[in-house]
Order: sequence, then structure tokens, then C-alpha cells
Amino acid sequence: MKTSIPRLILHPEDIQYIPDNITHILQQLKSIQLISELISNTDLYLAGNEFTNLLTFLGCSPNINLNPDDGDQFCSMSIPDSHESATLLGYTSMIIPRCPGCKHKITDWKQHFHDWKKADYIYSCSECQTETPVTKLKWRQEAGYGRFCITINHIHPHEAVPSEKLLNTLRQTGNTDWTYFYATN
Repeated sequence: MKTSIPRLILHPEDIQYIPDNITHILQQLKSIQLISELISNTDLYLAGNEFTNLLTFLGCSPNINLNPDDGDQFCSMSIPDSHESATLLGYTSMIIPRCPGCKHKITDWKQHFHDWKKADYIYSCSECQTETPVTKLKWRQEAGYGRFCITINHIHPHEAVPSEKLLNTLRQTGNTDWTYFYATN
């Protein structure tokens, strides 16, 4: 059975955006020391010296493992391959999106949406009949759509948020605004 890894996922607000130069983004993330070296034989980067300053940890005592020698449950970063079209990048297992029109809870969202992973799917609310692209539903930062993202592994939902410095670095690097969400699936 596959175990899901909790993640904080950073992605451009423009769900169609793909950077021209991923190497440039990696260089910027290294220059601000969010990441350090690539772990051999993987696509994972170790946390850099400023990792805990570039994320704001919520709660009184987060348990963040930055040491890969302590097993495979350590924080690492990766940049998955870009998608051909905007798609659901991830979601938390407990999320219940809401209609942006009437705030109706969509409890059967996984069964209701025939193609819910596709960003161009239009949801029609059973309560107010508002038609909304699934990307515009109220996901409360527990799901996100796009073509490109950066994942920070082993950050649990609502455990940390990216700092303004991190988001500004990404904004300046790609000349587009960035946001984030959490995922367990």
C-alpha cells in the first residue's frame, strides 16, 4: 500500500504558467538557501541553511526532520515535471470544497466530478446553480491546480506557510505571482 506524503506545494497563481528556465528557479532557491544539494540518485533536494527561516512554522513546537540520516520522513524539495495542461496538483484527504456563490459544501466532490482532475471542468452547484470552473471553488488551501509546482515534502497541512521572502523570490524569478496549498494525496 502506497503511503501518502504530506506536502506544502508552491505554484504560480496563473495555472497555465510554466517557467522558461527551471534551472534559474533552482539557482534562486539555492541562493536564498531554501535548498542545498541534490540527493544522489533522486530528484530530491535537501533543505538549505535558511529553510526554517523561509517557512513560517505554525503552532508551538513543530516536529520538522531535516536530516536524511534519520530515515525517509525528512523534509526535502522537488520540482515535478510540468503538465501538458492545468491539472489538480494535489489535495488533502479531508478537504470539502465549497461553492463560491452560496458556500454550499460539496461533500461528494470526488464522485460528482467526472473529470475533477482537469482544470477546465465546470461545476454546477446543486443549491444555487452557479457554474464555476473547479479551479475557482473554495478549496481553502487544501487543493490546487496548475501545470508547474515546487513540492516541500513532509510538511503537514497548516503546519507551515511560505514567507514573503520566498514568495517574492519566486515572483521575481518568473515574473508571476505564486501561492501555496497543502496535499496528502
